[in-house]
Amino acid sequence: MVFRRKRTNEPAPSPVAALLGIPAGEATVCNRFGCTSPADRRCGYIDRRNRPCNTDWCETHAHEIYGMVCCVRHTSTLVAIGSQGLDRGHLPELDNRVPSLVYWVGRDLEEDIPVMLKAVMDEQGGETMAADRVTLVAGGGRTAERRWERGWKNISHTGIGERITIQVIESSPTEVVVRVGGKLVHEETPPWIANRPTEPGLVRGDAEELNAAFYLRLREAIRGALRVTRH
Repeated sequence: MVFRRKRTNEPAPSPVAALLGIPAGEATVCNRFGCTSPADRRCGYIDRRNRPCNTDWCETHAHEIYGMVCCVRHTSTLVAIGSQGLDRGHLPELDNRVPSLVYWVGRDLEEDIPVMLKAVMDEQGGETMAADRVTLVAGGGRTAERRWERGWKNISHTGIGERITIQVIESSPTEVVVRVGGKLVHEETPPWIANRPTEPGLVRGDAEELNAAFYLRLREAIRGALRVTRH
């Protein structure tokens, strides 16, 4: 929600505010909770349905990415889909946090997964590892539902040797799915999402411990599935 504060005897707004259509004599307050700074930057994100974000932010809480100013949420979205997703027009709906969730979970595992894949890599057979960006998959394969995935795989001239995929389906936007090959090996809502509405009083140390335990479960599920495929 954009709050406006009336001010009297106020000079004309800054040039940026004027471009945003903020009338002289009014100051738009930054949308960041608790921030009272005037907002002279507007999020330029437009989703695949051609709906603009149009939220207003101050200099401190606005971000620039790919030549546009964005709010924190949509900066995270664009980081997740990358320039290729932007060029393809794969711009999630305004309130869609699924690609960001896939990106952040994948980022926190990107040091572990290559090590696990290397342990089962057939180097004599010419296998090498490849990593994919966060990608929209719409229909086909394991499910006909729209989903966002990030994958790592061992590949050679004969095809894919082993593959690990982090996946979130748009119809279940809080559920992180982990697959090894085509097999589902783990499915869980991250604690920072699961505990948000019910345990607002979690102290930082407790939250970090819960998050660490979540990633440990993911790593153990992947290692266990890879051990099975080797035998």
